[in-house]
Amino acid sequence: MKKVTLIILSIMSFQAWSQEKIDLELKITNLKSTDGQVMVAVFNTKEDYLKNTFANASSPIMKEGEVSISFSLPKGAYAISVYHDKNNNGKMDSNFMGIPTESYGFSNDAPSRFGPADYEEAVFQVNESNTFHSIKIH
Repeated sequence: MKKVTLIILSIMSFQAWSQEKIDLELKITNLKSTDGQVMVAVFNTKEDYLKNTFANASSPIMKEGEVSISFSLPKGAYAISVYHDKNNNGKMDSNFMGIPTESYGFSNDAPSRFGPADYEEAVFQVNESNTFHSIKIH
């Protein structure tokens, strides 16, 4: 019985440790105006990338050029997409051909070639030594 209790306590300790949260500061730069807000989506798996967010946030733009947003995330791999919702309509606007008309960007400043950036280029690690990330929108 003592072995079973010890095993259960070990598993519970591991689960608590693995859920340790890291405060990530995200800075979005290259904003051209203070109109609207910045919309941020965080993804934690390749399968969910650009489909199902793990976390999200929005922020008004108080200072032209940049916005900072903080997340409390478990250690792990993440990819982030952002866009400048200039008209505050809650969606990324595009023209009749589907090309975005609002500025956007991805973690690691991953390039978007004829579509969104690839997950492999946008993914980065959040851990004790990596608590800051910057994204330049285009």
